[in-house]
Amino acid sequence: MHRITLLRLIRSGVFLYGSLILVHFLFPDSREQQRRERIAGFIALLWLLPYGLVFSQLPVFFQNDIGNYFIFPSVLFASTVVFLELASHSKKARKPLCSLYTLLLFLLELSSLAYCFYFFHYGKPLDEIALLSILATTPREAYNYLSSIFSLSLLAGVLLGLTAEFLLLYRWIEASCHRSACPELKGKKWAILPLVLLYFFGNYLTSIFPSDRVFHLYRENGPLQAFKELRQNLPQNARTLKLETPASQLSGSIVLVLGESACRDDMSAFADTPENTTPWEKSHRQDQCFFFYPHAYSNFPNTVMAITQALTSANQYNRKPLKYSVDIMTLAKKAGYETYWISTQEQSSVSDAGITVIAQQADHQEWLQEPDEDILEPLSRIPAGKKNFIVLHLMGSHFRYDHRVPQAYVEKQHWADVDKREKALWYRRSLHYTDFVLKDIFEEAKSLPLQAMIYVSDHGEDMELTHTASPFQYDMVRIPLWIYLSPSYQQAYPQVSQQLRAHENAIFTNDLLFDTLSGILHAPSNFYCRQCDLTSPDYNITRDNALTLHGKRRIADDSRS
Repeated sequence: MHRITLLRLIRSGVFLYGSLILVHFLFPDSREQQRRERIAGFIALLWLLPYGLVFSQLPVFFQNDIGNYFIFPSVLFASTVVFLELASHSKKARKPLCSLYTLLLFLLELSSLAYCFYFFHYGKPLDEIALLSILATTPREAYNYLSSIFSLSLLAGVLLGLTAEFLLLYRWIEASCHRSACPELKGKKWAILPLVLLYFFGNYLTSIFPSDRVFHLYRENGPLQAFKELRQNLPQNARTLKLETPASQLSGSIVLVLGESACRDDMSAFADTPENTTPWEKSHRQDQCFFFYPHAYSNFPNTVMAITQALTSANQYNRKPLKYSVDIMTLAKKAGYETYWISTQEQSSVSDAGITVIAQQADHQEWLQEPDEDILEPLSRIPAGKKNFIVLHLMGSHFRYDHRVPQAYVEKQHWADVDKREKALWYRRSLHYTDFVLKDIFEEAKSLPLQAMIYVSDHGEDMELTHTASPFQYDMVRIPLWIYLSPSYQQAYPQVSQQLRAHENAIFTNDLLFDTLSGILHAPSNFYCRQCDLTSPDYNITRDNALTLHGKRRIADDSRS
């Protein structure tokens, strides 16, 4: 058992004894007071029970510091009893106070239930990266996720049950405030003790879920703190950016397509699959203008975390903090390109999320609703004959998979109408639809003209767990990567195509995209690393030194690497 946990378990016993002594010291014994204590005790127990269920399934969890989870119920018990007495003396403000305290209790209970649900669904405790995914989730994505797990009737039942719990909590709290246990609240004890309880309540509240996970996100080197520093420092870092060679004079467009949740294991262009899930991409496997990379990996199984490193000079190998990096949009502008960001993904609800910060560096931004094929219209409006750097961010195979495929496309393919819960089948269909969209993007971009096109996914997907850092599976980071270079581009820069062909069987992680794009843009800079660039003869990422999960896992440990 963790030494701190042991000490806090002992302290929890002290707190429990102290809270009981405090309550009996403050209040005379009466039937009404006993009723309040039972309610307060039941609420504290109701909060602790889901966490206790999780901890009981993980004996090794006691090797971590979880002692505060056993201290907080005592603080919650004493705080509730004291609140009920204080509220009973506030006749006019009683109902608003009871409503606010009920909301606080409800959120505490809801958090404990969410923690328990996540554990029994995924088999691992909910960590800060999972919480980041939840915070960055839009209402539409939340609905898609919940409706994939629960039927509409069950989801309605859950919402009805939560509503009933809130109303029942309110009834308990409000009914317990009708009569005061103490005729008057006089003396120093009523001036000091509520403040002491408030201090302990706030102090321990910040050390349990979800507050502790939020603080971890914003701690030094935490993801959200890193994104915030990235936003603050990008303008300053951009002023220090210097190109090592003159910018390319080749007119035409470079198009980067960012896929979503595409796993190459299920793509016929990269693997032997029962179905031809990516017919257009597969048809170009032997095309001398295309380069396919069957050993590409994501740097992290989370969209925001993966794309932020993919599109900045920070990566797993240079260990450079985001606050010292530059982004690909700034680099492209420095190289003389007009930059565009067009996305069918909604802007993150986390304003400082790395993807949003990078997108905002573009000269032009456009945020669309689904389906992905709607991205073709703004693409067609981009002026031809100029140097354009265009990032297209697709919804791809984002969960739920059946929502990614328009009904018109299903009918066009003459696919049988199958249950939406057939996840694997709808996932493969979503890959087929993305293949169709990529074909149309390629054809549309030719008129710009198209000098290069890169397709890479943010991360992969596991059919049971989708994509999480905990629990982690390697299919969550096995991603597709292919690059197209036009004949005119290859004629202008033959060494680029030679190196891309030479490295087709190399290991690649998508946090190296910035360096590889630097090579394709012909814009090496003082933020560029030749050893991380697929277009460089010095590229040296191998099976033995390649990493994922931001350096916590080795690609060599993947049985399919």
